[in-house]
Amino acid sequence: MLQRIQTIYLLLIVFLGGLACYFQIDFLLPYYMQFKPFAILIFTLALGLVPILAFITIFIFKKRNLQIKLIWIIIFLILIYYFTTLYACIGLHVDVKEIFTNFSLYFNLVNLILCDLAIRAIKKDENLVRAADRLR
Repeated sequence: MLQRIQTIYLLLIVFLGGLACYFQIDFLLPYYMQFKPFAILIFTLALGLVPILAFITIFIFKKRNLQIKLIWIIIFLILIYYFTTLYACIGLHVDVKEIFTNFSLYFNLVNLILCDLAIRAIKKDENLVRAADRLR
């Protein structure tokens, strides 16, 4: 479990996702308070579920296909988060440059890259297991 490289990627996603939750809710929530409650719900769910799902994904190391599906869900949640942020900026007539100057907004961009690397490593493990099964 811990000796696999995708575990390191997923732990980094948990760490950066937690930092993103902490800093972005503090920075962006005043903007969302002026907006619709549905957007606030989507924003907090998309932001909060990323580290939780990444942590759960670490411990499903025997089910590699399920791991890949959960990582795709994490990618989808990160994209939803960015779309709701842009939607709120447009709806509140806030300058997008003001929102995107916050450094913590880029944590999720790093998470997207880490998700891609984790998927590649899991597929590599899956191919290795299939090759070992063929030899038996």
